[in-house]
Amino acid sequence: MSLAQTWATFKLLHLSKPAGDRCLYKSVRGQTVASVLEINLAGLDRTTRLIDWLRQQGNEGPIRYAAIDLFEMAEDGHGVGLKTFHQKLSALGVKPLPIPGTPAQGLPRVANTLGAIDLVVFDADQQQLDDPLLQTLLNRVTHQKSILLARDARGAFQLHGTDRLQASGGQSRVA
Repeated sequence: MSLAQTWATFKLLHLSKPAGDRCLYKSVRGQTVASVLEINLAGLDRTTRLIDWLRQQGNEGPIRYAAIDLFEMAEDGHGVGLKTFHQKLSALGVKPLPIPGTPAQGLPRVANTLGAIDLVVFDADQQQLDDPLLQTLLNRVTHQKSILLARDARGAFQLHGTDRLQASGGQSRVA
């Protein structure tokens, strides 16, 4: 690894802003990730940094990137547009799957379309993640080696094991 690559890696893992996203980059370091599900997009900056980081980590194959968000339907009107999402990710060589709606509406579609996901980025409050319905739906879209990250009370990403989903009583589908 060259000095420039070492410095870029150090900056991303230890100095990148916002600081709460650093756990996301650290958790996928050295992992093979072919599919990503992001719930509640905050913007496309983190998404593009994550895709670039996955490519640097050796994920050369096609990456399927699904996003469940309200997009233009967001009440504040500052959501990412469907067209913008699709164009940016396609330009990065990623297969985008934008799914408009709430997590409860979009997770069944992800389960039926993509199946098991390698990385789930859940950008919402902890109470929403603890909802039994979402636990069951998340169980359908993850496998034993899936990485599940969710925001904690401080706004930083926290790593959650898929064993937590299995213990919640959800039934796993086997293809």
